[in-house]
This record gives sequence, C-alpha cells and structure tokens, in this order.
Amino acid sequence: MSTPQHSSGPAGPRLDEAVLAALFSQSPIGLHIMDTGLRLVRVNAAARLIRDFPLDRMLGRPLRDVLDAFGVENAQDIESRARIVLETGRPLLDLRFRVRSPRVPAVERMVCAHCFRIQDTDGTVLGLANAITDITTRTRAEGRLKLLNRAGTSIGTSLDVFRTAAELCEVAVPELADSVAVDVLDSVLHGQAPTPGTVPGNLTLRRAGFRSCAD
Repeated sequence: MSTPQHSSGPAGPRLDEAVLAALFSQSPIGLHIMDTGLRLVRVNAAARLIRDFPLDRMLGRPLRDVLDAFGVENAQDIESRARIVLETGRPLLDLRFRVRSPRVPAVERMVCAHCFRIQDTDGTVLGLANAITDITTRTRAEGRLKLLNRAGTSIGTSLDVFRTAAELCEVAVPELADSVAVDVLDSVLHGQAPTPGTVPGNLTLRRAGFRSCAD
C-alpha cells in the first residue's frame, strides 16, 4: 500500500502505521487483500468476525476459488472485473452480489464490494484491496419497501374479483411465497358483500386466483 508523498516529520510515518493498523484491527468494514495473482493473502479482523464465512481457511487461494467456495453465482464475471482493476488501476465501486456459506443450513448474505489497486510509491503494482460491507439488512428493507409500493399500485386496479385476485398473486409470488391461492366466498362472486364478524361454517368457497413459481 502506497504512502503519501507529502508526509513529513515523525508524525507522517507514525500516522501511516496507525491508519494501517486500524484498518486491520478496528475497521468495521471487511478488508480482503489479493496479490498480483489474485490470491487472497490477508484479511482484517472485521472479515474474520463473520463466522459463517471462515476466510482464514481460504488464505493463499485464488479469488475464483474463494468466490466458488461461497456460492457466488457470477464468480467468473467478478474475477474478470477484478483483473481489469489490476491491469488499469480504475477502481470498481458498489459491486453487489450474494454469498452463501458452505455450512448446513447455509447462510446467505448480500454484500457490497469496492475494489481498488494497491501499488508502491514507485508505482509497482502489489495487488488489490477489496472493501466488503454486509448490506443484507438494508437490501431486505429496500425489498420490502419496493414490494409495498408495487402492491399499492398493482392490486385493486378494477372491481373485478378475479382480476384483483390475480393481481394479488402476481405481487406475492415469488417475493413472499412459492405458491399463492386466493379463495373467496361463493356469495361474493354473486355480488353479495359478506357480513362483518366470524364466518359461519359450511360455506362454499371458490378459487379466484392461483400462482406458483412452477407455472
């Protein structure tokens, strides 16, 4: 990792060392260091704290092996983009992908990666640094908000019961369930609004809508 050219006096080197130490011991962001062969050579404390993803076991392994070990679907594309960063020096920002732990039952996480090249003061390329942030909670919250917005604009576009049931199924699958069925009282299909309160037994239901991931 290169150091600032303008550092002067004893504070410069001490500050550089302190920043480097903090990145590997105190930073809340996971840091993965790759050599010029895209082999994982070092990870910081934050990366090690993710117990479902034991990166220490992957030290010395190529990036592709690391990605494959954690079930990344677009591993080849990520490896190719990392090589471009290594060759050109242009950083790769806000790369989002899903990782899956090898243990059973598996744990899935959505992560955001920022990749940039590391080089010495003389310009010699030393490898890559990958700053990894777990954005699983944020992604789930964004997904729920998008689903609510979609439901608000897509369900109830007409007074037709079958159309409304179909719209409900379209929104719910696959975001909320693999299969959804909407059953309504037979009387509703004849234009009779159900009375408030507990529905008595032995009433006829009609299937108004159905959708499945298998369709």
